[in-house]
Amino acid sequence: MNDAVEYRDIPGFPGYRVGSDGSVWTMRLRNGSPGPCFRTMRPRVVGEYGHLAVTLYGASGSKQTFIHKLILEAFVGPCPDGLVCCHEDGNPANNALSNLRWDTHKANAADSIRHGTMIRGSRAGRAILSESIVAAVKWLLRLGVPLSTVATGAGVADSTIRDIAKGRTWRHVS
Repeated sequence: MNDAVEYRDIPGFPGYRVGSDGSVWTMRLRNGSPGPCFRTMRPRVVGEYGHLAVTLYGASGSKQTFIHKLILEAFVGPCPDGLVCCHEDGNPANNALSNLRWDTHKANAADSIRHGTMIRGSRAGRAILSESIVAAVKWLLRLGVPLSTVATGAGVADSTIRDIAKGRTWRHVS
């Protein structure tokens, strides 16, 4: 193990530890029996966002858990109520302690906007309009073109244009 990296045991799972660099280590051999020294675990991608997870085995059975959560719990402490794990750089595969923090859902969403990883607008799976069309819709509405005329021209329902006009949708487009 690298001396520049600090290692901490994972509570409740003897024979496992995490490194401040985001690594996870085990003393278990591949057959499940205890081994003579620690070896690094190979994480897997879980979910659609690319977060990394490992499966730990303890007295109460197995548990699949996200690496970012293990790192923060080992080095910072348990997650306070109402907070979530946030990645400073927006890369869910970067689980170095220096890249992680407990914060609010709102702060995590703001990070997603800042990183460009939030799925909104034309990137959303069921989006009918594009950012350029929405910008044109907003421009036409400012000029006083009737909402129903704009909706017909855009090929969408009046309620879609009304939601845009009231700022319920497409707020990120000016």
